[in-house]
Amino acid sequence: MKSLTINRLLEWLGLLSVVTFFASIVFIPWLILRLETDFFIKHRVAPPRVSSHALPVRVILLVLRNGVGLVFLAAGVAMLFLPGQGILTILIGLSMMNFPGREFVLERLVQNQKVRKSLNWLRSKGNKAPFRFTGKNQDDLT
Repeated sequence: MKSLTINRLLEWLGLLSVVTFFASIVFIPWLILRLETDFFIKHRVAPPRVSSHALPVRVILLVLRNGVGLVFLAAGVAMLFLPGQGILTILIGLSMMNFPGREFVLERLVQNQKVRKSLNWLRSKGNKAPFRFTGKNQDDLT
């Protein structure tokens, strides 16, 4: 009985591995190509104030956005051990979520030259302009 549960768990992990691999190959580049070139600069700007009558809609959208971001974050962490683009998926997930210190975490991730080059390599394959970043090493991306 115990080996049956372990076999079932391994089957599910194998299926999860295949799904995350193919989803990361298709969906992550698609998402990165749709971001604006100054996304990593604009994420520091506070969102505009919304009137109080739109508050319930804003709360629902905030919960949905954070939920989707959490799914991307979890998938990215899983992709660190499974096939897929783990760091890029984590970056997408964190950029969707709202939490204290988000800007610091995003800034730390995109300070890594390999992450920057990966992001801009994907954009070049889709004939999009490269991302603009703040901070050091801005000119070292060519």
